[in-house]
Amino acid sequence: MEQQKLVNSRQSKPEDLFSEAKKFIDLDLEKAMELTQQAAELAGQEKNYKLEVEILTFQARMTRLYGDPYHCLAILSKAFRVASNEIIDNHLALAYIYREYGVIYSDSFQDFFTGSKYFFKCLQLNAPEIQGVIYNNLGSNFIGIEKYDEAIRYLKKGEKISRMNGDYFVLAYILENFGELYKKKKKYDVAIDFFDKGLATIAATIDKLGSKKDLLYVKTKIYIELVECYLFKNDISKAKKVISEGKSIAIDSNFKSSYSELLFLEGKISLIENEKGKFFNLFGEAKLLAIENSFYPDIIQWYIELQKISEQKKEYKKALEYSKEILKIKSENAAKNNQLKISDLLVDKEQEILELEKKKAEIYRQKEELEQFAYIVTHDLKTPLSNIFKYSELFYYRSKGTVEPKNMKYLDYVLENSKHLSLMLTDLMQFTSLGREDNLVTFCSSEKILKQVLSKNKDLIEENNAQILYCNLPKLTIRKFHLELLFDNLIRNAIKFRRKSVAPIVKINCIENEHQYEFSILDNGIGIPEDYYERIFHIYKQLDKVNYEGTGMGLAICKKITNVYQGNIRVVNNKDAGCTFYFTIQKK
Repeated sequence: MEQQKLVNSRQSKPEDLFSEAKKFIDLDLEKAMELTQQAAELAGQEKNYKLEVEILTFQARMTRLYGDPYHCLAILSKAFRVASNEIIDNHLALAYIYREYGVIYSDSFQDFFTGSKYFFKCLQLNAPEIQGVIYNNLGSNFIGIEKYDEAIRYLKKGEKISRMNGDYFVLAYILENFGELYKKKKKYDVAIDFFDKGLATIAATIDKLGSKKDLLYVKTKIYIELVECYLFKNDISKAKKVISEGKSIAIDSNFKSSYSELLFLEGKISLIENEKGKFFNLFGEAKLLAIENSFYPDIIQWYIELQKISEQKKEYKKALEYSKEILKIKSENAAKNNQLKISDLLVDKEQEILELEKKKAEIYRQKEELEQFAYIVTHDLKTPLSNIFKYSELFYYRSKGTVEPKNMKYLDYVLENSKHLSLMLTDLMQFTSLGREDNLVTFCSSEKILKQVLSKNKDLIEENNAQILYCNLPKLTIRKFHLELLFDNLIRNAIKFRRKSVAPIVKINCIENEHQYEFSILDNGIGIPEDYYERIFHIYKQLDKVNYEGTGMGLAICKKITNVYQGNIRVVNNKDAGCTFYFTIQKK
């Protein structure tokens, strides 16, 4: 039979299982939670992440209502990870998760600060579907820290939204919170009036929609508040009647936390009526319930009452024992709360990391678009520019001897500048293409690549009587084309910026350590003013535009290549003459 049940659950759709689970909530809680768990697992397997998060959030809420806050947090943590990592448009899913986090911290742990932090996160996500209930939650928290004006402000906002939307479930909660506020201000008749309005709202909603667990839960919360009001007014008979009704609902609906609170109030009445035997019986029942469900605040209340009884009887040894029990429970609670703070911190850090990853992805996307735009523009400009150069050159040769020398100079100027601009565009295309090549990174010989570069520049080297020396060149993992560009640009620069009547000498070396290769290109040329140490690596920045040809792109290309390999490039002047360029390539 169990095997058949398992097979059926595997064959079912997650949405069908979830729908079935909701039907069992009022009939068989254990069965409902089992189906919910199966539905969440199946939704995850099918990669239906929105549904998985919805199911997990529902499961967490049910777990909270039935009195297991720590398990609820574990479920929410999973829901948060799935929503953050797998759902693109996740603001509504996160809002519901944050709301549950807020309620757990506020109601179960009485940590109003952390609870409010999550409620404000909900508001920032701008989810109108739950705005009314969030205002109610914030109002409740401000009541908890006795900031009543703030509480009223948020409760009124929530009341307005819930009435406008016809959300009588949230309205019932808001009326309960108004009642609690006036109870704390010791205006018990005003408080009772609000509680009665809340109960009337619940009754009307149940008549319209049928009995719902959430509505019954609010009802038990109102009953607890009403009992406290009647006790303050010394109306014991009404208090006992409400406790009886509240306990009946809590037992039928399996609301353990509400039942625990009602047990304590019943215990207080037994002390007022001097029924100490009944008090101790109720304490025994409440203690088992509190230990089983980690209801630390509830069990502390009982021990405080027991301590008072012992002190009244002058049984100070017993009073001391109860005092030690209180400290022990507080210590256990503090340890749990520390775990919660760590968990809370991890949630915050995970969210920060996800936000950074999203920003990084957006920056990368914009960078890609910009590079594509630059490449397209430079490519499209090259064709008309090439035509300008060709026709200008054709006109130049056909007009030789027929055009005045003065006008020929203008034509020379057009040819010279169009040629220079064409070179600039070629270099810019190369610059924007870096990092976008399909060339695979390979393990190659830097010495072999250098020899290919020297062979390509053979005429330049011989014309300038240059001497190229090299040693210690390693094998490394890099795109061959990238290393070729680095050597080519730096060697050509070393020859170009030579001293007059001094033959260029270029020395190339490499030092290898655990993490990187550091190449050096030393020359005996004119050197570089210190003011230009950084600027020469920027696009189109030239050291001397008048006396030396070039586009100012070569060193910018070198810098971009080293960045690809998490390295860097720098230059320093030598003591005697010339300068040395250093560039690094990370091994990783």
